Amino acid sequence: NLNLQEDRDNFDYIYLRESLAKLEGKELHKKRTHINKFERTYSNIRVAPLLSSNINDAYFILDEWQKEREEKDDSDFNEAKEGLSLLKDERFLLEGIILYIDETPVAWTLAEIMREKKCALVIFEKAVSKYAGGFQYVNYALANFLSEDILYINREQDLGNLGLRQAKMTYRPIKFVKKYKITV
Repeated sequence: NLNLQEDRDNFDYIYLRESLAKLEGKELHKKRTHINKFERTYSNIRVAPLLSSNINDAYFILDEWQKEREEKDDSDFNEAKEGLSLLKDERFLLEGIILYIDETPVAWTLAEIMREKKCALVIFEKAVSKYAGGFQYVNYALANFLSEDILYINREQDLGNLGLRQAKMTYRPIKFVKKYKITV
């Protein structure tokens, strides 16, 4: 006898790409305010595609991000490093961006473009915390960078981390990809 139970900690969050790119409306006003503050605080902001030619900048950000972790063994550092190494692998449709402030690399994100090219699955997103708002800005910048043909952004699960869950919910997902646990 199989028992099927929703696994809320592993639901994927699905957003409209256009909504994350424009941050319009009352519900996303605070997000737009964060983006405006980031743009006022930091001059010389540049967003560049994540390519083989600047991948060392992404590794630099990853190393800085890892140094900030209290629980180094509990991070996805090695997985993110492996993800970057797959950037050139043609079996995957990977796209990403790097965020620079005054030519210093401060954040990056990497997404897999799903085969039907209507959805981007964000795999990794890393930022150096001393640049307040870096995570929010790179999220916004990726939504603007991606092709307008991409309708959805899947920002994956929160793994039961309540802070991450709250942050993901504030972007107003349009739906969840529900996942289940099966027990016997």
